[in-house]
Amino acid sequence: MALLEAMNLEVHYNDFAALSDISLTLERGEIASIVGPHGSGKSTLLLTIQGFIKPVKGTIRFMGERIDGLPPERIVEKGVVFVPEGRRLFLSLTVRENLEMGAYNRRARFQMDKSMQTCFELFPVLKAKEDHKADTLSAGEQQMLAIARGLMAKPLLMLLDEPFQGLSPGTVGKLCEAIKTIKDEGVSFIIVGQRVQRILKIGDRGYVLLNGRVYREGRAEDLLDDESIRHILLD
Repeated sequence: MALLEAMNLEVHYNDFAALSDISLTLERGEIASIVGPHGSGKSTLLLTIQGFIKPVKGTIRFMGERIDGLPPERIVEKGVVFVPEGRRLFLSLTVRENLEMGAYNRRARFQMDKSMQTCFELFPVLKAKEDHKADTLSAGEQQMLAIARGLMAKPLLMLLDEPFQGLSPGTVGKLCEAIKTIKDEGVSFIIVGQRVQRILKIGDRGYVLLNGRVYREGRAEDLLDDESIRHILLD
């Protein structure tokens, strides 16, 4: 049984078809990399999986159970956590307080202390700055905090929207290593963005979206080497 299976999804914004006949499968322990130009439907797909947008057609199953139609908070409780583009931290709260906010669901609340220790081991800079307000952190540190806050919810699947946007190559490398470590602990990922080389390089399977449709899918490394998509996607 696949961890996540989205079948024939269709999403409309008024009369505009933002997603058309999108299907996606993710197995346990995988990273799915989804790339495409601006406006191709990448963020819309994540918002639909998380329940913020309701599809007009199609189904989404998580661990065999249909989740399309459930509210976002119920989907979080089942183990799917969305880390949005732009991070959306509570900037006036400290690092520790932001992490505590991530453990709001019942399943995560009882493991808050253990989860926070895991986050601090994964991102030592957050431990060093746990009493600093989030708005004093660098962009890279804020992205680390956003991922760590998502991890506090005890996810089985994390949805990362543009996690590398605007960050230096060195910071992106550190985030990729952290994502691999989290994956090794049993968390799967769907990562979307326009930094095609980085996102495909970290993934197991890849999807290329164009105009709200799956243009190409396959092993992520094969897509990265495919000359037919390199010239239209690579940054």
